[in-house]
Amino acid sequence: MNARRLLLAVVCLAIVLLLTPWIWQRADGVSEYRGTLRYGIAQIGGESTGVVLDTGSEWYELAVPPEVAVQQPPEELDGRRVIVTGVLRVGRGIEVRERRIIHVQTLRRDDSG
Repeated sequence: MNARRLLLAVVCLAIVLLLTPWIWQRADGVSEYRGTLRYGIAQIGGESTGVVLDTGSEWYELAVPPEVAVQQPPEELDGRRVIVTGVLRVGRGIEVRERRIIHVQTLRRDDSG
């Protein structure tokens, strides 16, 4: 009986450890990011949102919801400096080791320079 319980515990632990890379970890709160927007980006295995923010030191994928895209279509900002506010979530991908995706709340052109 104890051997069954131990085996069940080991199996449950193994399942949790195998699924952990698929669980998205939410960073603290909403942040503002500035950089150059790149639209139509493709990665190996199709593992991309297709919209990327290049801050000069980091690349972030952008998950742009329809309500934001209607107000400011990301394809119109391709190659331009932008200001993005949103929540960063970091998780593991299949082909890409670490995916940093900003879940966009606002997207606007950066006219400051």
